[in-house]
Amino acid sequence: MAQMERYYTVDELAARWQVSGRAVRKWIAEGAFPNAYRVGLGQKSPIRIPESDVLEFERKRKVHP
Repeated sequence: MAQMERYYTVDELAARWQVSGRAVRKWIAEGAFPNAYRVGLGQKSPIRIPESDVLEFERKRKVHP
């Protein structure tokens, strides 16, 4: 059986990297997480970022939790 991928919130990633949520949202807007998506409609809907995007971001930027 295939394993489900983990998804992170903006706040979880901000805490993981010790940056602001604003910084994470900026990276999302710049395309650093191509598979990030909003859950629901509207600008205030929560964003989910798949673990595969997070790991790739950390690898490329040499960022570690």
